[in-house]
Amino acid sequence: MLYNYSTNSYNFTTVKNCRIKDSTAVSGQGIYIVGGSNSYIINNTIIISSNNIRGIRMLGTSNSTIINNNITTFGSSGYGIWIDPASNSTIINNNITTFGSSNAYGIYTSNSFNIAILSNNIIINGTAYGLILSTNSSSFINNSIVTNAYGIAISGSHNRISGGLINSSKAGAIIFSYVSINYYDNNLTNVMLYSNASFYDIKFDMGVNGTYLIDMPHIGNYSFHSSGNIINFKDSQFGEVRFLKGINGTGTNLTRDVRIRNNSVVVESGSNVGLNRSANVTLYGIGNRGFANPKILRDGIVCGNICYNFTSLTANNVIFNVSSWTEYSVGETPDTTAPQISFVPPTPPNGSIQSWGSVFVNVSTSDASNHSAFIDWNYNLVGYWAMDWYNNTGVYDNSSYNNFGTFNGLGISNIISGARGKSLQFDGIDSQDYDYIDAGNSSLFKFGANDFTYTAWIKTNTSGNQQRIVSDDKNLNNVRALVIEVGTSKAQFWCRDADGDVVVPTSTKTVTDGNWYYIAGVRKGNTGYLYVDGILEASMTNNTLDSCDGNARTFIGARDIIAAPLYFNGSIDEVTIWNRALSEEEIKASYNAKTFSLFRNFTSLSEGRYDFRAFAIDSAGNYNQTETRTVTILDVTPPQLNFTAPTPPNGTNTPNSSVIINVSIIEQNLRNVIFNWNKTNYSIYDDSLVLMMNFDNRSSLGENSTYVVDLSRYGNNGTCIGTACPRWNSSGRYGGAFDFDGVNDYFFNGTNQISLNLPGPLTISLWTKVLQSSKQMHFIHSNGLYELIIMS
Repeated sequence: MLYNYSTNSYNFTTVKNCRIKDSTAVSGQGIYIVGGSNSYIINNTIIISSNNIRGIRMLGTSNSTIINNNITTFGSSGYGIWIDPASNSTIINNNITTFGSSNAYGIYTSNSFNIAILSNNIIINGTAYGLILSTNSSSFINNSIVTNAYGIAISGSHNRISGGLINSSKAGAIIFSYVSINYYDNNLTNVMLYSNASFYDIKFDMGVNGTYLIDMPHIGNYSFHSSGNIINFKDSQFGEVRFLKGINGTGTNLTRDVRIRNNSVVVESGSNVGLNRSANVTLYGIGNRGFANPKILRDGIVCGNICYNFTSLTANNVIFNVSSWTEYSVGETPDTTAPQISFVPPTPPNGSIQSWGSVFVNVSTSDASNHSAFIDWNYNLVGYWAMDWYNNTGVYDNSSYNNFGTFNGLGISNIISGARGKSLQFDGIDSQDYDYIDAGNSSLFKFGANDFTYTAWIKTNTSGNQQRIVSDDKNLNNVRALVIEVGTSKAQFWCRDADGDVVVPTSTKTVTDGNWYYIAGVRKGNTGYLYVDGILEASMTNNTLDSCDGNARTFIGARDIIAAPLYFNGSIDEVTIWNRALSEEEIKASYNAKTFSLFRNFTSLSEGRYDFRAFAIDSAGNYNQTETRTVTILDVTPPQLNFTAPTPPNGTNTPNSSVIINVSIIEQNLRNVIFNWNKTNYSIYDDSLVLMMNFDNRSSLGENSTYVVDLSRYGNNGTCIGTACPRWNSSGRYGGAFDFDGVNDYFFNGTNQISLNLPGPLTISLWTKVLQSSKQMHFIHSNGLYELIIMS
């Protein structure tokens, strides 16, 4: 234990590598330095069990350094470090833990000046503040505070708090003006704040003016003093808002209520009328945007006399004043002209009928700005959330299927300018508002092992964490997602099946620099493709890849795992989901149809009717579409028929009273089969056939040991039910068969198959080989309407 009075002879005191307990402490301190300068306290372990004893106490000192100490206190008022008064000193890399029930502060600075508090780790287990910063012109940088009370209490001026983490579970994170005095010019920069949702992330108890909030990742609940606080908000990339009059009131999301974005500022004074105060606005980089005749825009309309600019609107940084709040930006007179889009030759005319199985669709577009265009072929676009059409509860799906995307932790205030019109802003904070869009669990989003495509525009400057853009992802396996990769800030496309087989093509470029990027992920066969801004960045093939479907809901901005949601931090626009693989030409045109032409040759088409249309949306959000055209493909290829064994050869004489006729038929669109026996026609396949299962386990039809295909036109396919499915046997009466154990296995053909509800005349036929008949056995049963059984 050291006990040092303030005299000039006690300068340059060093306390190093000591182990101190309160049994050896005197004068209520572990280490006590009084007066003097240039003290150096390093690498000490201090454990204090009694009340009112501090780990380190500096009284009237200057130019001191407290570094690499481990301090633990257990008593009430057991501060970790207490300096009062002091100046020009550094507290760095200390580990401080307190357990006292009250006033066991981590660090308490009072009546001090120019104190640097750097990279300390503070854990408060009682109800005390992590840090009381009652100083002027001091710095608190890259510290970690975990506490059950307020993280930091600030009562001073010209202080800088930057980086690090404040996690307060039972109170607010930061409180300004610990005592009833006005202070000013305290800046917070890039500090991660986590607090209980019942408390404030930031609270101004008294008039604190000139405070800057700079590049703050997220501020949730907030409170400004009723007398008003003149606060400045700054985004180092995009600009500043400096309020000219004091703002007041409370809210639940300050990051949402004051937003500075690329060429726009928004203050949600509707959420908190106390924010509706005059302000000075600076937008960075305007002069680099090439505006020919820039204007200050208020909600997209020329602002007029209520906006006054102090600089030229072609200056690099444009400065102007506003008297009340909504959304302001600088730009050209708003574009209200929809892009032109039309079909051009050789696109077939509407109502075309043709005998060949391909359709070439060619689309012409034009617009003054960059725009996207795409073809919805036969309603393959199963989800399209443009973010330009929304209500208070979510965003509309502009595909044909109305998969409404529901807000979670989001609202209309999160709708901001995007790559194409509006976009949706996500804060990426797991413990705050849980921001994501829930697009539901529609069967339309389950593709099996078939082709599909995800696309989205994204903008983020947050790197390091893995983020989900759009996903169907709930388990370790069964994943489909567009992702920003952890650590590298590169885009990825994931498709992983239940066995862990996966394709993960990864971009070569990073996508977290605050610019807009168009990301597309495509599964085609067993290969995954990843495109960025229309360019193929990577592909990956896995020949054993199966279905990537799981039981997750489709989320935008997160995944369906609340414990680890991997939230997106930034803006997302123009999300689409397709049940086919888009071509490279289609992806390029979706990125920018002003540069890349839109066309696609749809091939290998079977007989039937096909509908198609095309869409275009420009950078201002103006939208247009073509008419819907229809083309019909006729089947002009005759069926292939052959007699096969054991059919007797032509002209055979036989003494048998019966013969077996076996016919092989190959036909893509089988409709009728008529068997002529001795000049009499028998229809054995037509519209009256509602179920036909051969049990041949043909993989070419998609069959396997648990799934059988109905070859009638009605598709009443069956799935096995039971703890053990029927066992497939390759030696059936004709081809394969299934062996049933007579206990609990069967095939189920759906809950509401209308074509199988047959109240009138019907015929059921099958081949069977019964091993024992000691009990009643059902071959076919249909909701009590009919059944074929063997009685016991």
